Amino acid sequence: MLADSHSLAALDFARICERVAGQTHAAQARERALALEPSSDQELVAALVAQTTEMRWLVRTHNFAPVRTDDVEAALDTAARGASISALELRAIADALAAATAAVR
Repeated sequence: MLADSHSLAALDFARICERVAGQTHAAQARERALALEPSSDQELVAALVAQTTEMRWLVRTHNFAPVRTDDVEAALDTAARGASISALELRAIADALAAATAAVR
C-alpha cells in the first residue's frame, strides 16, 4: 500500500471513496469504489485515468448519461451453466446490455 492508515485517515480518504461510490451506477462499481487504495503503479494509474477520461468524453460529446444497473454477474454465471434465471434477472441483463449499447453508440 502506498500510504499507511494514519495518512489515509488524515486525508479523509474513506470519505473520498464514499463520494466516488455515490457516483457509481452499479453495485459492483460501488464496491470497487469503496475498496479504492492509492497506487504508485504508473501503468495502473494511467489506465484508470484513461478510463475516466473516456467516460467524461462520452458524457460531454455524446450526451451519454450512465444509468443505474443491477449487478448481473451472478445471473450471467447461472445462465452460462445452463440453469434457469428469473424474469427479474433476465430484465436486469437486458437493462445492462441496453446501457452498454448506449455507451458505444
